[in-house]
Amino acid sequence: MASIISFTFREAVADVEYKGYLIPKGWKVLPLFRNIHHNPDIFSDPRKFDPSRFEVSPKPNTFMPFGSGVHACPGNELAKLEMLIVTHHLVSNFRYVV
Repeated sequence: MASIISFTFREAVADVEYKGYLIPKGWKVLPLFRNIHHNPDIFSDPRKFDPSRFEVSPKPNTFMPFGSGVHACPGNELAKLEMLIVTHHLVSNFRYVV
């Protein structure tokens, strides 16, 4: 539902025009990951917990819980492994009734 980090700082490496605004090279920008993850143009009903939305891989740069590129979280592979281990134990050690 949300990243542990809501935002990060980056520096524009070139002049960029976005929706009529100029972001000059060298300016600091603040990508808001939480806003990306809750964008209804990208995810239908983004505030609803719905793991099935990931049955099809999201478009690039629309789901970034660990950041991306050279600045990605160094612990992302460990976090994914931990999630798999927890899921394994939940499925293996409990019986679920619907």
